[in-house]
Amino acid sequence: MHLMLQETRIWLFLEVILLVQCSLLSGLGIPTYQKLSPRELFKYRSYKDVQLFHFQVPAQMAYAKFAFRANETDSRCDPKNVTIYLQHGSYPVVSPLGAQFPDNFHLARTSLTGLSARSDSTWLRYTEEAPLAGDWFVAAFTLYDDTRITQKGLGPSCHTVLESEARLEPQEGVITLVPEVTAHQRLILMHKINATQYYRFVVPEGTFSAVVNVSKCVEAGGGGPCPLAVSASPLALPTDGGPLTSSVNCSSLNSDDNSNGGSGGGVCLLTLDTVPNRWHYVRLELENGTAAQFGIQIVLQDGCEGSHKENEYMLVSEMRCQSPARTAFIPVLFAEDSTLGNHSCDWDRVPLGRQSLAGSLAFIYDQLPDPVTTKPPARLNITTERPTYMTFEVQPVQDIGGTLTVALTLPSGLNTSLANVSVTGCLSHFVRARVLEDGSCSSGVRLTVNTTTFSSGSGSDSGGRKDNITNLPYPEPGDWYLTLAVRCYLQQEYGRETPLVPCPENQTSLIFHIESAPCLQASCGANGACYQYFSGGFVFSTCVCWAGKHGYGGWGCTDSSRATPDFQLLLATLLLTISNVLFVPAVLLALRRRYFTEAFVYAFAMFFSTFYHACDEEKYVFCLMRLSVMQFCDFYAGIFAFWVTLVCMADLAPAWSSLMNVGGAMLVALGVEYDRTGLWVFVVPVATAFVCMVSSWVYHCRRQRALYPSLRYLLLGLLPGATVAGVGLVCYALLETEENYKYTHSAWHCCIAVSILFLLPPRRPQTDSYSPVGGAAGGAAGGSGSSTGKLLRVTAGGSQQTVNTSSDSERGVADGHR
Repeated sequence: MHLMLQETRIWLFLEVILLVQCSLLSGLGIPTYQKLSPRELFKYRSYKDVQLFHFQVPAQMAYAKFAFRANETDSRCDPKNVTIYLQHGSYPVVSPLGAQFPDNFHLARTSLTGLSARSDSTWLRYTEEAPLAGDWFVAAFTLYDDTRITQKGLGPSCHTVLESEARLEPQEGVITLVPEVTAHQRLILMHKINATQYYRFVVPEGTFSAVVNVSKCVEAGGGGPCPLAVSASPLALPTDGGPLTSSVNCSSLNSDDNSNGGSGGGVCLLTLDTVPNRWHYVRLELENGTAAQFGIQIVLQDGCEGSHKENEYMLVSEMRCQSPARTAFIPVLFAEDSTLGNHSCDWDRVPLGRQSLAGSLAFIYDQLPDPVTTKPPARLNITTERPTYMTFEVQPVQDIGGTLTVALTLPSGLNTSLANVSVTGCLSHFVRARVLEDGSCSSGVRLTVNTTTFSSGSGSDSGGRKDNITNLPYPEPGDWYLTLAVRCYLQQEYGRETPLVPCPENQTSLIFHIESAPCLQASCGANGACYQYFSGGFVFSTCVCWAGKHGYGGWGCTDSSRATPDFQLLLATLLLTISNVLFVPAVLLALRRRYFTEAFVYAFAMFFSTFYHACDEEKYVFCLMRLSVMQFCDFYAGIFAFWVTLVCMADLAPAWSSLMNVGGAMLVALGVEYDRTGLWVFVVPVATAFVCMVSSWVYHCRRQRALYPSLRYLLLGLLPGATVAGVGLVCYALLETEENYKYTHSAWHCCIAVSILFLLPPRRPQTDSYSPVGGAAGGAAGGSGSSTGKLLRVTAGGSQQTVNTSSDSERGVADGHR
């Protein structure tokens, strides 16, 4: 009586806990409709160009219906190809340009879907059946082959924007199955269904498998064969062909096969690998549409090999929560005499500790520190008699932006006089993998190290070696398991360890390494650099490879299939920098003609254009100062050089010339800071200075009643100078592509520098009296082109003097440009 009362109290206590927890969890729902703000997409060159979107999916969803719509901001723009990848838990690992991943990369993902769309304002819809609960990430970008460099303002400003939303549909009517509290009862839920029915249950820590037990199953009413098909899955509702779904057909209920996954003796069994403290779901489907009646029971198994205590853990009740939990789990209490916690026959477990390193995305898992040395042991001693496993957690969001590296190494000095040693590691996500008899893994990625070093390869399919490493880019969050099993053999032939022999010692030593770091161990080799980016509020690391799209590519900048040869990279840097040397003659000519302001501006433009391009190139780089500073100075000096040249050609009085140069300096600085790549930043200052120059020339012509400037300057200076400058503008604005940039932009430098040699007017006389707009006070006759002498009245020392200007050279200096 006392025992029955105790069990009744325990059961009532557990039921109260579950009812309270269901009521609490029902208020923690995630919205079933989520809409994200539109964001601009970028052309893919490397992973830094992706735009990340984030959705949150609660547990027990039947469907997640995602919708995407891409459009162009300007109707004049042609639609582009938009690529969308959808990934649960972590960022999608993709290579849209076909670049190869480095060796030792494990790329398998739990759930990854790729979609294609056009930016034509058409909705693209995708439905994910039974989505996994948690974070869902979308990586989107554009792909197109147009390599033209269109200067801003010369055409429509084309930007691709992506809208996204998700509608979530929960699965109603899910029955909660709870394992028994004690080992003294066997309670089975007798149930009758006439439609598909879902159940769910939670397993405690230390449980790695469960058996769904369907018994006494017959067709309702007629007593015919069992019409049920049983499917089960951890984390999400079961689906046909799902990556985590296990299934069995119970129609052969009366067969003699009593093995796992079959039926026999009136019992239909389905074994499922479980995830501790997470929801697991069971689906019972009617194959012929008729009702069925049956008993269902959940039997949990401990970690002992071959242990199947059928009568210990089973169904006790039915619970319904109106709103499924976001990260719901139910604490299951067990009696003290339960054998589930007894690990005497279980695998050995190695406890690990986490150490966070400096910077984001960097951490290490290692053995717990020694109490004496306060440092983790350098080696791990594992038994040769049974498997050993360790578990570590990758935390959501904050840990997923780097690369997880897992390495195994056999230390030197192992005793191989009697037998060689082989250690197989199985790295798996969510569920604990098993090392099978042939040395393969039941799931996950395989790492093998041995003492004969048959192969120098590595990765999941490699042969043996003394060290082995695997890298997981953007690791999925949750629990990860590393299962280790030791085998001994005599020799290795043709990749096989044979023959297997009992190990002479009961343990062996192993060195393991579990670390997360940005990019590939915080490096991208000699062909790239590691950067961390933010997109949509999420941080991720990626390699930016030298020479961009046409250079080294891939996740670690190791793919050289599109690599630009070094001599071309060096040539690009030299062309874009040395082409500025042609400004030296322009500077010297300005100094000779005593245009000191103009000479300084030309020298300034030459200096910053040279060092800006030296810093902006790839591989062969020299940065004198911050790139943004040099870019501003390069754009500013280039536009201002046009301004001072046109003002100089205008032949203004010193006061007006000074005012124009100071005003132009302010106007150009404002424009460059506002939008240094815009068309109007160049057009407005140049057009203003051009109008000023033409106005001054018209004034000179009317005042002198002759052509101004001289015909000689117009034919030998203005015409060739404007032609050369026009050729440079055409190269800069219309002909530049990503492939020919180094040539066309260098030609732009050369054309502008050479045009100054033609456009810069000759030296003017040093006089004290000027007209309000420009020219000498009495210089009207100087530009007439007549060969007869003229008298020029000037002011010298306050007195009037008459000077004979009969020579052509003096006449040209006085009023007209050569």
